[in-house]
Amino acid sequence: MLTIIDLKIGGVYQTNLSDSPVRILGFDEKKVFYDVWWSIGDWCCRVSLRSKVSFYRTSVQIFLATAELIRVDALNENEISIIRPDLPFVTLQFDSINWTSKNYSTIELFKNEFINLKINLNKYGKVYIPKVVLIPFGVKGGRKKASVVEAINGEYFESIELLWNAHNIQSTHITERSLEKGIGIYRLGFEKGMPSYYIWGNHDEANIY
Repeated sequence: MLTIIDLKIGGVYQTNLSDSPVRILGFDEKKVFYDVWWSIGDWCCRVSLRSKVSFYRTSVQIFLATAELIRVDALNENEISIIRPDLPFVTLQFDSINWTSKNYSTIELFKNEFINLKINLNKYGKVYIPKVVLIPFGVKGGRKKASVVEAINGEYFESIELLWNAHNIQSTHITERSLEKGIGIYRLGFEKGMPSYYIWGNHDEANIY
């Protein structure tokens, strides 16, 4: 049986996840994002880089249970630039605070809230992407319209900046009946040639994190 050290980005594996081989797009210690082989003779994500794509995903444990390495089909430069396997799969995950309906006009006002709550965001560091797609959730849990946000410096997001954007986007969909508790931002796939993340609670939708 393979272990996590045997996983490779671009690795093609036979598993019980699909009748056809699957190809790893990225992984961390808990989750694997993977691609599937289409009948047209290519990988789904490779031919869909300008479309809206949600990655196939599973836990590392489930993937390793049946995975057998066949070969390595490395991601090309175009795939790497859009898929961005180096980006975090989960960030800004807290169970002590919730999304609210309050909109913060400036990042400084938002930052002061965290200073008052004595919450430290430094452990999350920066997210090195100039633009990102953020997808809020609705009152009943379904996804709402995506928004594109741009880093203030044009290069990367500070943690507080990304969270400020996510909070303001999510604020218009929050009511007393909102289902999710806590906060978190989770990788979904890509859209409009940019990495996409969905806004959620203090766990991901698959309960892997």
